[in-house]
Amino acid sequence: MDPANNLNNKNKTIPHFPFYCNQKENDTTSHKRVLKALTKLGISDKDAKVYLYLAKEGPQKTNSIATQLKICPKQLCHNLRNLQEKGIICSSSKDPSHFTALPFNEALDVLIKANLNETYNIEDNKAEIFAQWRTMINNETAV
Repeated sequence: MDPANNLNNKNKTIPHFPFYCNQKENDTTSHKRVLKALTKLGISDKDAKVYLYLAKEGPQKTNSIATQLKICPKQLCHNLRNLQEKGIICSSSKDPSHFTALPFNEALDVLIKANLNETYNIEDNKAEIFAQWRTMINNETAV
């Protein structure tokens, strides 16, 4: 199913993120809003911080990322793997410890598309999910 066609064909309210521009808004507030948007799109808070650092600072080595963000290397490897699986960062083929983030607008597109696809998949399987729910409830009441 094509998400774009599905959006045009259904009257659904899509949640929005309050990204209006306000000149008085400080960097901290903007940063928090961007973090919140990323977490609403399925990125953990820690993963979002790593992504934003890479997106703002450009390609970085893992030791630099860990030092700047004060993250232990083991946790950072987990964060980097999550972000790679989401498709919003990649490692260099020449140096696997060197990571680059997709530009923010492209990362948003990737995350939005993934969330839309998941939503449409759930919607397409709604009857089956409901049947599983009823079976679960019936089994619990029978015990």
